[in-house]
Amino acid sequence: MAPVCEDECRIFIKIWLYLYLHDNLTNMATITSIPSLVFSSVIPQMEITLAGDKCEVIITCGTSTVYDEILYPVGGVVHLDDLDSLLNPFLLAPLSALVTVSAKDIQSSTGSVLSTVNSSFTAIYCECDTGVDASTFTTNHFLSILMGSKQTAAGRLEYLHAYASSAATAASVTAYYADESHSAFAITGQANGNIIRLDVSPNQFAAAGKDLVYYIVTMGNRTQRFDVLFSSPDVAPILLFTNSFGVQELFYCTGTHEIDPTYERSSALISGMKRNYHISETRTFKADTGILTPVMADWADELFRSREIYVCNYYTTATGIAVGKELTITDSKSSRKKDDDDLPSFTFSYVYAQRIHNV
Repeated sequence: MAPVCEDECRIFIKIWLYLYLHDNLTNMATITSIPSLVFSSVIPQMEITLAGDKCEVIITCGTSTVYDEILYPVGGVVHLDDLDSLLNPFLLAPLSALVTVSAKDIQSSTGSVLSTVNSSFTAIYCECDTGVDASTFTTNHFLSILMGSKQTAAGRLEYLHAYASSAATAASVTAYYADESHSAFAITGQANGNIIRLDVSPNQFAAAGKDLVYYIVTMGNRTQRFDVLFSSPDVAPILLFTNSFGVQELFYCTGTHEIDPTYERSSALISGMKRNYHISETRTFKADTGILTPVMADWADELFRSREIYVCNYYTTATGIAVGKELTITDSKSSRKKDDDDLPSFTFSYVYAQRIHNV
């Protein structure tokens, strides 16, 4: 028997390896890869390519299985769309969680599982389009759409929230005073999973005999400036609302505040006397935000689109804030112009969310 040439052996092995991989890869499902960190509002469409004629798709969010269905491909492909509507209810409490999409490629005629593919990513609760990917945004911004200075005043409570993949909760504040001096402060946030809450109320950075003009909060690459008003205007109402990232912010209205209750009465003759046997009260409040800066005017829309708002009875930063009744905004007007002399001020109406308005 003639010896086999070494080059012929190599060629034979390459051909066999190609045929083996080709046969196996063509029978293996594939799934779209998602960035490791993504906002729930912009999770891209996922595609699952199958060799079989159906697949079992299982989606878990944290420890919860949120979806488990048999799907049938069209042209060998299954599309998963609008994952935010599926995941957001499960993300609202933790605000971020590991999401795993698992697909079993199944051949109906034999009932055999040809292959199983998985795709995992961390999703952050979000209901807006930030314009950049989640990793870039969370590294450089706090969890707010406010993209500029926020006005505050002495005695107010102010919160900032940040997403952090590490356990670091430290931040720094540089306070600037009217006499052109400045002071540095270190603050520590409270961690709830990967969400860090910072109390950045201005009273913490006041100095005896000095007027606080503004202060800048820094946490990693994130910065937020607060401009301190020299006067402390009367505020009503004070509203604690959940923003597009699922964290709470405070809004202080400095304009007119009105109460306009209405009553619906049902009456009848009872024992010969006309009496109201049922009175339904609707206590409607009308509020004005007061004059806002352009960036705060854009941010104010967060209040109007929020689904969870509380009116607050506020005392001092020492005693904190007492959360009052939940309310529902029934009407709002937030139109504004691009004119240089435009002074945006928004009006809105709200009622108690509860049935009984006799509070």
